[in-house]
Amino acid sequence: PVPNRMMIDKPTVFAIPVGGTVGKLVESLSIELFEEGMIVGPYARIIAECERSGLPCLTLLSQSYPNYPDPGAAAATAEVLSKVVNVGIDVAPLEEQAEEIRLRMKDLMKRTMLEMERMGKSQEYELPAMYS
Repeated sequence: PVPNRMMIDKPTVFAIPVGGTVGKLVESLSIELFEEGMIVGPYARIIAECERSGLPCLTLLSQSYPNYPDPGAAAATAEVLSKVVNVGIDVAPLEEQAEEIRLRMKDLMKRTMLEMERMGKSQEYELPAMYS
């Protein structure tokens, strides 16, 4: 998740390859490596277990909203996955949902700004608090 996801049109997908052949595949497909940050929770456990046991694996992570589902990030990840497994994946429905969410968020932000302006003006006309 990234805090500025609203400003990102096409989320970047990062790869964490485990095993030499997987690393070469990631390099040949020009998938950006995850080099900054931390992995915790179930992903970290799975990656560590694969490394420990010598099992090749590939983890794909995309820039996403931190607090709710992100079909745009899912579409970006699915596109990269389709290159990895060499199978076409139709991401059009996910991209449509992403655009719908983007429009709703823009509308919500606009309404929030209007309400904040309205509240600010109403406070201008209120008498200041008096203390004695």
